[in-house]
Amino acid sequence: MTNVNFPRLILTESDTIVRMFSETIQASSAMVYAVGINDSLVLTEGQFKFAAETSSTPKSNRANLVKLFVDVSNSNFHSHFLSKIDMTPPPPPIGLDILDSVYVDFIGRYDYVLNKIGDSLLNDFAQLNEKRQKTHSWSYPFLVYNSSKNNVIFENPIEGNIYVILEALDRDGNWKPIEFWEQHQFLCGTGHRNYSLPAKTFLIGAFKRYRGNYRTKMRLKLNNFGEVMYSNVFEDTINYSQFDTTEVLKGVRNMYSDRNEEYIQKKINTSFLD
Repeated sequence: MTNVNFPRLILTESDTIVRMFSETIQASSAMVYAVGINDSLVLTEGQFKFAAETSSTPKSNRANLVKLFVDVSNSNFHSHFLSKIDMTPPPPPIGLDILDSVYVDFIGRYDYVLNKIGDSLLNDFAQLNEKRQKTHSWSYPFLVYNSSKNNVIFENPIEGNIYVILEALDRDGNWKPIEFWEQHQFLCGTGHRNYSLPAKTFLIGAFKRYRGNYRTKMRLKLNNFGEVMYSNVFEDTINYSQFDTTEVLKGVRNMYSDRNEEYIQKKINTSFLD
């Protein structure tokens, strides 16, 4: 695996580049830009190979033939983080004829009733998203490589891009999460499909870099259908207060207050991809 050559990643145009500063633990905002790449990639979302799953399609990594890498060789790497569930941000998008809006509490976003449809609406969204894609964050790319001879299925979450969070070493030498997986309560099916990673190709994504007063070792944690894998270890800075998970635990308990303790514990485990 040490002889694997990473694809060449081509950065897209940006107007602004920011680096995340946080004093609290953050929800993972990692992006997947493409699946099935082995040459070069322009970092725009949407180049996916989706799975046509069968009972014989491998989902696990028991043969240790799928590897997770974080590439820290380019400290000037940056990318956009326009998620597929962030198409309509609060406050309401400028330029749209909105009749009404309602805040949907359990997903933490606004739902809008619009007074126009069709090509005009699509054009407005296209212009808005084009502008937002030029706001970048300093980040690191991550790459999942399938060295096996078969396609491997990767879970494509309804509410995000891929099940990954960032972990760091605390002062006691323990690996602790500094990100969590944000959970939502969906009331209907979505028809979404999982990713199919062909043999000898890469899944390519990126995650935001933090800045702070505590330099430590870090790693990326990925959960695929309940199986956990970790990336190579690297160094960067965070704020030590990002280790505090109190608000995450409180939020999960509030969201599932009508469920029993066993169910709540499972949801807490999901928040940290355990």
